[in-house]
Amino acid sequence: MLRRLAIENFRSIKNEQVLSFEAIKDRRLRDDHVISVDPKTQILKFCAVIGANGSGKSTAIRAVEVLQAMVLETEMDTNVLLRLAGSSFAYDAKSRSGPSRITVEITEGTDPESGSPLIYTYTLEADTEKVHSELLSITVGRSTRRLFERVLADQSPDDDLPTYTYRWGKRYTGLKKRFAKKVPHDRLFLGDAARAGSESLQPMYRWFSDQLCMIPIGLSQLSEQFVIDHLKRTPEMSAYLLNFLRDMDLIDIKELRIAEKEQEPDRLIYIHGVDRSQYASYFSSESLGTRRLTMLAVVYYLAAQQTMCLVADDFGILLHDKIVTELYQKFTCATASNASQLIGSGVNLTILNHDLLRHDEIWLTSKYADGSTAYNCLADYVIRKHDDVREMYMHGAFGSVPIVSESTHTTREEV
Repeated sequence: MLRRLAIENFRSIKNEQVLSFEAIKDRRLRDDHVISVDPKTQILKFCAVIGANGSGKSTAIRAVEVLQAMVLETEMDTNVLLRLAGSSFAYDAKSRSGPSRITVEITEGTDPESGSPLIYTYTLEADTEKVHSELLSITVGRSTRRLFERVLADQSPDDDLPTYTYRWGKRYTGLKKRFAKKVPHDRLFLGDAARAGSESLQPMYRWFSDQLCMIPIGLSQLSEQFVIDHLKRTPEMSAYLLNFLRDMDLIDIKELRIAEKEQEPDRLIYIHGVDRSQYASYFSSESLGTRRLTMLAVVYYLAAQQTMCLVADDFGILLHDKIVTELYQKFTCATASNASQLIGSGVNLTILNHDLLRHDEIWLTSKYADGSTAYNCLADYVIRKHDDVREMYMHGAFGSVPIVSESTHTTREEV
């Protein structure tokens, strides 16, 4: 489970911004959105980031996406850090020339001796040319210990390639010095060593590889192939997808089929029917909303089967407000027996409707005077029981709303 995300000098973020996924103690907030880790700690099922267009809502999503891609990159001759191109905060000379820093903290498993949850914290600091530092630590109870740390060493101008100092914790088991020397300056030790079998790195690596799911917008051929691949792998998913679409009022979709042709990509076909009349259409011919919902149906099915962290930019895009409400409620019910989470950004204000999400699950973006993004949790504001949060937001009570032009609009007749 994701507990915390910290980002510094990445895209629109200049100074460190932290998103916490730990639930606050407030009896007024619904308790079916929390995952109990231990008697003292509860993790949130949802995180929704809202704000004005261009305020940095997607920055947190992109940070997680880029970090996952760099960790999982398997091509040994590839500079994985090129994914950070153009990511440094652009309006400040010092930031523009400095590295980006991303930290992910997760809970995975329990300590066999104390029964306390195991908390893994991974931090990467890098630019497009080299890793500056890489750190993985583990926390058990009140004790935090380093598993490994990789720090860029001081170099003379004559050195051709960056060199690193490594430090290993007592709890670290796996490849060390010899392997570390083989990891290039433009690749991550976490990913390369985990794929080579280092035991201590597996929980963190598996979170990136098996639990973290970046949801495509759902409209492209890649999205269609994603759906087809899962339907082939799990044929029983077809019935779930049809029921899911019917729950979203797409009641005329009767069947999903896969058309296979030699030397051509597979195609997903929707069979529509009303009474005795039927017609078929390809995925690319369906409405944008239908394609989006089909993609979401697949990832919801996966999240219901195993613990996953679903991450979606513009979560409510192309969808009606009532559909967005139903999607949050359906996720709550579908994942009631596991620790799956859903993180999304967007401008859809449905999430501010009364009691749909907890206040500590909602984050608001705004801009500082220097153009950098600030993240603020709705739970940090004083909100009374009968306050209309959506109305308060629209009137600027929390900031995070667009400031539109005050110019006068006239009709043709007035001109």
